[in-house]
Amino acid sequence: MKIAELFETRIEEKIEPVIKVAERGDEAKLAAEIGSYVVTPLIESYLDDILEHYTDSFLTQTTETGIWISGYFGSGKSHLAKMIALLAENPQLAGQTACDRFVGRVPSSAPRRDSILRSLKRMGQCTTRVLAFNINTLQDSRSRPLAALLLSQYYLAKGYSNNLIYARVIEGRA
Repeated sequence: MKIAELFETRIEEKIEPVIKVAERGDEAKLAAEIGSYVVTPLIESYLDDILEHYTDSFLTQTTETGIWISGYFGSGKSHLAKMIALLAENPQLAGQTACDRFVGRVPSSAPRRDSILRSLKRMGQCTTRVLAFNINTLQDSRSRPLAALLLSQYYLAKGYSNNLIYARVIEGRA
């Protein structure tokens, strides 16, 4: 018996040492990443809570939407964030939505499987555009307030300048 035969998922694929949350251009690669994602019992509980609250925030018209992921270096934060971003945006990846692809990653014996599947089905009602970036790589990230950094990234995503001083001058609030 070979070690590879012990695993349910193929292990011959190259595992990237760093997950890049904002890397979203290659459909086949993203589909493969979802296909190899392992939902552990701990991830299952976090994922269930996140997806339930996320979909509820759309279906109950609240403005209280936000997710903060923290943990130690190498604990899987970026990988989880990337999966959540893919599920939230729910793009077509190689002929199937991200949420439909993810259903197969939730173990059939998982205690929260039904709840997660219910939330995944509801994701189609939640139109989302994800802004993914590494806050540590932004200019002045250590000295500028978090709100200013987030607003500047929002402006960039909309095709505007991220220079808030310039925006104030144009708006006449200088």
